[in-house]
Amino acid sequence: MNDQERLERLERQVRWYRNLTVLLLLAVAALLLSGAGEAVPEVIRARSFEMVSQDGEPLAALRPTSAGGAIGIFNRKGGTAGVLTADATGGGLLNIISPHGRNGVLVLGYNADETGGAVTVYNKEEREVVTLRPDPGGVGIIGAWDEQGRGQTLRGGPRAKM
Repeated sequence: MNDQERLERLERQVRWYRNLTVLLLLAVAALLLSGAGEAVPEVIRARSFEMVSQDGEPLAALRPTSAGGAIGIFNRKGGTAGVLTADATGGGLLNIISPHGRNGVLVLGYNADETGGAVTVYNKEEREVVTLRPDPGGVGIIGAWDEQGRGQTLRGGPRAKM
């Protein structure tokens, strides 16, 4: 075997090893990519999450607050439409916001305390106009007020027997 033949044989071997290396790299890449979209993590942890529209506008958010966590829902104007959050007493608070103005006006709130749940309806100036809640003895109370704060409270009595 002369030098020319040896050189040609060596070049064939180099080409063969190069092709084999490329093929192996492609096979490894295919294996890695085929399993990339199928793995579902058990827990995803972050300080906040935000869902955005196709245009990048925020539509919903999960965020920490000083009392716990909060879920906010936003309208297309960028204002808040509703919030579910932990309150300072350790209970929950649900606020529904009207679409007036950028930040809106609180129109309905639900919270819970040591006596039970309470629903409060607010007017456009964010003044309480109706409240439904139990008193400390567990009796239902409905309160309604006008724009000057005058109103009436209806306290439940014993249930009628059917």
